[in-house]
Amino acid sequence: MQENKELASLIPKSEPADFSKDEELKFAVFCNLTGKNYWVTVGVKFGAEFLAYKGDPLTCHAHYMVRILKTPKLSLNELVLSERMAQSIKKDLLVVYDRKREEPLKKETILQEKDH
Repeated sequence: MQENKELASLIPKSEPADFSKDEELKFAVFCNLTGKNYWVTVGVKFGAEFLAYKGDPLTCHAHYMVRILKTPKLSLNELVLSERMAQSIKKDLLVVYDRKREEPLKKETILQEKDH
């Protein structure tokens, strides 16, 4: 019992986290995907924030490569590079941005989930 008290004293007492807007957006995307029963892992290896799986990542391949943007403005070169990477690893590219940071787009393209 004394041992547990000593271990507990080593754990720093933390204040509630103060997240940046970027971290809040990443967390919102993570929660949205997991809320839709996707498994989510880090996608840094492929130039993305996340990889989203329809099942356990140990037993299946990712369905989406998820890029999170600060604004809806994406250069054509960056879009082509992201799409080529996604296609080379056999994933659909899912691009997410925060509409609250920018004026709403006049024309929107809605990604409809494909059955794979």
